[in-house]
Amino acid sequence: MRILLIGGVHYPLGEELAYALVASTPVTSVSVWSLDPIDNAHRLQAAGIEVLDNRSVLTAPSGTRGALKLARAARSLRRLNPDDFDVVSIHFAPPLLGLLARSIRRLAPRVVLSFWGSELTQPGTLQRRIQRRLVRVADAITAARPEMRQQIGQRFGNTAHDKTTLMRIGLRPLDALHPHPPMTANRKKDLGLPDEGPLITVGYNGVPAQRHVDILRQLEQARLPNGTTVVLPLTFGGTAPYHDSVRLAAHNSSLNCIVIDSYMTNNQVATLLHATDVFIQLQQTPVMPGTLLEHLVAGSTVITGEWVDCSLVDDQPIDLIRVSTIREITVQTEEALARRSTPPESGNAVRDELRRRASWETHLPKWLDILEG
Repeated sequence: MRILLIGGVHYPLGEELAYALVASTPVTSVSVWSLDPIDNAHRLQAAGIEVLDNRSVLTAPSGTRGALKLARAARSLRRLNPDDFDVVSIHFAPPLLGLLARSIRRLAPRVVLSFWGSELTQPGTLQRRIQRRLVRVADAITAARPEMRQQIGQRFGNTAHDKTTLMRIGLRPLDALHPHPPMTANRKKDLGLPDEGPLITVGYNGVPAQRHVDILRQLEQARLPNGTTVVLPLTFGGTAPYHDSVRLAAHNSSLNCIVIDSYMTNNQVATLLHATDVFIQLQQTPVMPGTLLEHLVAGSTVITGEWVDCSLVDDQPIDLIRVSTIREITVQTEEALARRSTPPESGNAVRDELRRRASWETHLPKWLDILEG
């Protein structure tokens, strides 16, 4: 099976899917094309994924209401040979892509459209009409959560609802979590982490929605054990000015803070997961991030918003704290660290079940089925 991925590969979800597909036996090739910069092209290419040239689209001057970018994107797609692909897999469905629906349809016998959340909240009748073009040319649609499937039906009609399947992305860092060598000082040193003391990780990327500074201000008011360290990951996403504001807040903080702003390997991610006592994630989106699940599997206490859909793990006895406002994390973090001072009973069975639910072993066969049709 020869797959063309359109959009999404510069996000962790799309990148993880690309890696899983190119490593699977039925897949003979994976190519990617995007309307956006593919900053991770070197990693994709190192994994054997073809990154198609989209420079003409990216260099279209602004101020033309997207017309020139659209024309260049259509020309770029027309240069692709339909004989090279068996299926096109579209992700995140930006409205501009809807205007290219015909060009996309001619590229392969099968088209699969994947919605991940934010693209279904875009307001305006015009955006819906444009997205509807992608829905019409899609042979199958995927959604990450049951309520998204309902939204698709309400937004695009019963036909769209009926051809929508619930799909999740597997998490490669879980493979590095189990089995995993014992935590050592050298492994911590590799990430600049201290040898001892509680560790709190705030957020999982560098976008403002992670609220790094606001959460840090609340933690400064907490009565935390001596030697507590706060880790602020800025490894992808966001802007330089925002990253600078987080670094400044960390530098001026009364707490010991570590900012991680370089790409982490899966083993380094696993080290941070294992070292973290409390993980705080308050992004204002209902989608449960994969990093939250990774922390639960690693044994971290997780503090997140009550608005986050945690149905995947709600039936398990895990240390998951839900808050309605950011102010609650001050006391909740104090209490979480106090609980962790007493060694918990073994939770390996629970962690193994969570790992199974999130592993590519569980989800990849379903992706291959829907892509093959």
